[in-house]
Amino acid sequence: MQAIPYVCQTAKICGLLLALTATATELLGQNVTGYDQMAEPLLFLLREPAVQRELSLTPDQQRDLVVFNEQWDGRLLMSRNWEPEKSQELFTQVLSASQEKLQQLLQETQRERLSQIKYRVRGIGCLLFPNVAERLELTDEQRGGIARILADTAQALEKLRTELAESRTTYDQATQESRRLRTAEQREIMGQLQDRQRRALKDLLGASFDLSQLGHVQFKAPPLAGSAEWINSQPLSIQGLRGQVVAVHFWAFGCHNCIQNYPWYKNWQREYAPRGLTIVGVHTPETSRERQLSELRSVVQEEGFTFPVLADMESQTWNLWGNSMWPSVYLIDKQGRIRYWWYGELDWQGAGGQEIMAKRIEELLAERMEG
Repeated sequence: MQAIPYVCQTAKICGLLLALTATATELLGQNVTGYDQMAEPLLFLLREPAVQRELSLTPDQQRDLVVFNEQWDGRLLMSRNWEPEKSQELFTQVLSASQEKLQQLLQETQRERLSQIKYRVRGIGCLLFPNVAERLELTDEQRGGIARILADTAQALEKLRTELAESRTTYDQATQESRRLRTAEQREIMGQLQDRQRRALKDLLGASFDLSQLGHVQFKAPPLAGSAEWINSQPLSIQGLRGQVVAVHFWAFGCHNCIQNYPWYKNWQREYAPRGLTIVGVHTPETSRERQLSELRSVVQEEGFTFPVLADMESQTWNLWGNSMWPSVYLIDKQGRIRYWWYGELDWQGAGGQEIMAKRIEELLAERMEG
C-alpha cells in the first residue's frame, strides 16, 4: 500500500531525469546519442543548437563560441582513430580550454543553466557526481546502493545491446526494454533518497529542458585529401562545395555491407543531385585488390556511379575524418558543417536508414544559406 504514494511523489522527478532513451532509436546513429552514458558531455553540448538557444546567447557570444569550437573540430574528429592515451590527452586539453573559454564568454546565470542541462542529460547517474552527492548529503550507504543499481542496469543494457547485435531482438523491442530498465532504475534510486534530498535534486536540475531537442551536434567538416586521384570529377574541396548539401560516403568495393548501400546512393543521385546535393564517394581500400585504381575505375563504371569518387588509396581522407567503419555516410550542410551521419548498412535489419537520411537530405536542402 505504501508503493502507490511513493510512485506519485517521485514520478515527476523521475520523468525529468529520463535521458534520450526515447529518441535514441529515432536518431539511430545520425548524430550524438547516449548522453546519459557520458562521463563528460560538455564538448558535445556546446555544439548542440538547442543548448545554445537555451543559454540565450547573444549574437556575439554565438559567433565566438562557434569560432572557438571550429578551432578544435578537426582534431577531435581525427582523434577517434588515435591510440586511447593520445586521444584522451587531446580530450583533456580541449575540455580545459573550453571550460576556460566559457568562464570568459558566459554570464553566471548561463553557466548555471549549462550545469543544469549537464545533470539532466546525464540522467539519474548524476547523483554520484561528487558535487551532487555532497549537495544532497548522500550517506555512504546511499551512494553504495545507488552505485549497485546503476551497475545492474548497465549490465542489463549491455546484454540487450549484445542481443540486438546478434539479431536476437529487434530495435523496437530493444527500445521498449531499454526504457523499462531505465524507468525501473530511476524509481529504485529515488527510493534510496529522503524527501528533502528529492527536493534538493529537483532544485539542482532547474527548469525543465526538452531532451528530445538534442542529437543535432554540428562539426566543421574536415577536408578531402587534395593529392588523391578523382574519378568522375576534377578534385573537389569542402570549401569549394560551400552552398551545396554534400553526402560523403566512405566505402570499399569488396565490402559486402558497402555494396548493400549502392542502390540508395544511386537513388539520391537521381532525385537530389538536380536539387543541389553533391555525393562524394571516398573509396578507402582494405584489400590489395581494392588498392588497384584500374579495378576501382571498372567498378565505378559497372555500377553506373556518376557521382565524384575520391580514390583514398593512402587513407588520408579516412584519417582526416577519423572514420573507422565501412560504409559510413556523413551529411554536410550548406555552411560546410557535418550535421548527420550513419555507420554501417543503411537498411541493416530493416533499420530504414535510407529513408531517414533521405529526409535529412531534404531538410538540409530546404535550409537557407547563412550569411
